Amino acid sequence: MDTLYEYTESQSFLVITVIIVTVILVIVGLSPLENEPVPIVWMVRGMAVIAPLILIALPRLRFKAFHDRIEATYGIGLIRVVIPNEKITSIKAIKYNPMMEFGGWGIRVGGGKRKGWVAYTAAITNKALAIETTDKNYIFGCPNLDEAVAILNNLIATRHKN
Repeated sequence: MDTLYEYTESQSFLVITVIIVTVILVIVGLSPLENEPVPIVWMVRGMAVIAPLILIALPRLRFKAFHDRIEATYGIGLIRVVIPNEKITSIKAIKYNPMMEFGGWGIRVGGGKRKGWVAYTAAITNKALAIETTDKNYIFGCPNLDEAVAILNNLIATRHKN
């Protein structure tokens, strides 16, 4: 079936992470080890190994809406959420604080007022798509919030007409 809506959300602090790791490697590499600093070539080799691992490890959220379901994949694609449209009770735009309500970014289960909600966040944003279903409730961090809510609510309205 054709995809009605798709976006990919990538980690927004990726560059900062790579810069911090680089600075740490340079500082550690320049500190004397047995009165000899680590040769520059070893620092470059270390970055050549560590940088790709950092890029692979940092999360990415891919979100797709179809006529009959919503799919979200997280990370390199091993974590996948499929929400059948007939189980969706509401879709709305919300503002939330991932750090205060869920303890950070990534895949988190909420407590307090968001108890039982599962949050999927890959970028530093306070905008999210809240999807309530008959089974579970989900929050997807979503920088393109207005577009996503409009398309998904239209999808649900179309479903109710059929």
